[in-house]
Amino acid sequence: MGFFLIKFLGSFAMPEIAPTTIEDGLAARLGQIVISWAAVEEWLSHLLAVFIDADPAGLTILTGTAGAATQIKWIQTVITVFEHQTDFTEIKELLIWADDLRVDRNALAHGTWDPTGCEPGTCSVTTYNWQKTEVMKTWLITSSDLDELLSGIHEWIREYVRLGRKYAFPRVKGKPGSIFDHDD
Repeated sequence: MGFFLIKFLGSFAMPEIAPTTIEDGLAARLGQIVISWAAVEEWLSHLLAVFIDADPAGLTILTGTAGAATQIKWIQTVITVFEHQTDFTEIKELLIWADDLRVDRNALAHGTWDPTGCEPGTCSVTTYNWQKTEVMKTWLITSSDLDELLSGIHEWIREYVRLGRKYAFPRVKGKPGSIFDHDD
């Protein structure tokens, strides 16, 4: 049986497969989105460390294998334990914002890019999500779309720093105050 299958499959020519190449400007923007998003995931990990009183470096053993969606859920769950002590509305909003950015980032980072027939500065991106009614979605991405997402990620990081100073996170275990308030 195995020989028959190999012989049968061997009768077909393999299609030419070449890597997709997108415009340099789009590729650079997408790269910056991926790089900036790594910082968001790191800051989420530090926030989780504060809430569970863990060493941020040690916690990366767990968070390094958990995506942003999982980290956000963990933080939201832990916040419910402390809600009676402090109003965490701003932090909850920050987490919702991170989750919204995550959806867009993931669509672009994991989507299938196809520049065929696209104008300069644009590219068609197709994503697949088996948990949605619209399993496959294709849309045209522009340089402006990528710039907007990158700007949103950078704004999120600035807001994280602002809230970190306000609520004293992230911090070095055993030290008071936010690392954003220290020069060392």
